[in-house]
Amino acid sequence: MSLQDLRFAWRTLRKSPGFSLIAVVILGVGIGGIAGSFSIVLAFTLALSIVTTLAFALLPALQASKVNLVQALKQTTSTPHRASYRSRNLMVVVQVASAFVLLVGTVLMVRTVSTLQQVSLGFEPQNVLTMGTHLTANQYPENRDKIAFHSTVTSRIGDLPGVVSASFVYPLPMNFATAGRTFEVEGRTPQSENERLQARSHYVSPQYFETMKMSLLRGRPLGESDDLDAPRIVVANESFTNLYWPGKTGVGKRIRWQSSGAEKQPEWMTIVGVVGDSKNLLLNEDNIPILYISQLQNPTSSAFLAVRTTGDPHASFAMIADSVWQLHPNLPLSEVRSMEEVIEASMLPWQATVGGLTALAGLAVFLATLGIYGVLSHAVASRTAEIGVRRAMGATLQDVIRLVVRQGGRLVATGLLTGLVLSILLNRFLSSLLFGVGSLDLTSYLMVFGALILAAILAIAVPVLRAWRIDPMIALRYE
Repeated sequence: MSLQDLRFAWRTLRKSPGFSLIAVVILGVGIGGIAGSFSIVLAFTLALSIVTTLAFALLPALQASKVNLVQALKQTTSTPHRASYRSRNLMVVVQVASAFVLLVGTVLMVRTVSTLQQVSLGFEPQNVLTMGTHLTANQYPENRDKIAFHSTVTSRIGDLPGVVSASFVYPLPMNFATAGRTFEVEGRTPQSENERLQARSHYVSPQYFETMKMSLLRGRPLGESDDLDAPRIVVANESFTNLYWPGKTGVGKRIRWQSSGAEKQPEWMTIVGVVGDSKNLLLNEDNIPILYISQLQNPTSSAFLAVRTTGDPHASFAMIADSVWQLHPNLPLSEVRSMEEVIEASMLPWQATVGGLTALAGLAVFLATLGIYGVLSHAVASRTAEIGVRRAMGATLQDVIRLVVRQGGRLVATGLLTGLVLSILLNRFLSSLLFGVGSLDLTSYLMVFGALILAAILAIAVPVLRAWRIDPMIALRYE
């Protein structure tokens, strides 16, 4: 490909504003999808969009730039150049294959989002308002100062009309943040010298399980009496106890954080209760071991205030904020959202991917349908005389349909098979985002086959009707 060819291609694009618009839209959607979710899936679709756009622009341009004018003038309409047919057919195959790949990805992601929306969270997010707080070391230098603030706030807000309960938690579940430390289990023999047991942890107020409506399976929840002067306690989730004490309750067992260097050996913490498993970071992750530590024993400077209300949680914000500011005027309250909004935000990677793939798939199907229609319409026009002769010799409607459909069917079948192979090879990149559906889900593939075959039938229908309406006498004088 020479520089002259590229310049000719650029001039061709400039002379075709409609085609250029399609190219810009494809590239814009691809880039927007990448910015929205940073997923490797949309990175692939962007690359596919760029390649497809350039191919559709450059192939016709290169073909036009290399036409032999003498031969072109000698050709009749009934003897079209074979190279032009091949390039058009190739583009249709590429269009159908691209549409298949993008549609499969779209269907898989749509089904994933649908499944995620029905996942059991392990808590009830309805009517819960959350907001971030941060206590500075200058104003709250001691742990007892932080504990006093947290306790007073939850007590005051809990007494407000329309409020069921209030609690602090750090980090907030489903908010793209985690906390965790390595620990050791009393009486457990390490399986290796470098063994490091890890679990995610949440530092919560005693009212947290009531606020989030989490199920207490065994033992008791955290209490107001579990303060700095009381023995250290912790509540574990079911996955934690099943992992380290399978077949036992886990209540009464002890763990402690691992110390490093000259650090004082942490105290043992007794598991006093076990709660049900809940989603913690992402909706598609498996249940993992989680520990809940009391804010009355281990207060954190940063924490989210979670308030369960009887109605619309946002309607109670002014009242809640006023109660906080009475204790600490002008304390910043950040990320004010309902828990349902927090969960919806955690689905953004999937929703952004679905949006990008849907837009690209829609454009790909449109281009594929347009390509099939264009190629077959051109084929019918160039074979007008042949069709006229067949009609004059008694060809039936079925014969004419078969003549047109045979060419279109070959292109569609080749494109579908190519798209199927590409999808099987490339959809493994989707695996990390899929949930409740496999990358080779038969139902999804059948849906895409059906949709593209329907689009192909619609694209073929017009050329077929045009071929049937050809008047044999006019067709014989076509040349």
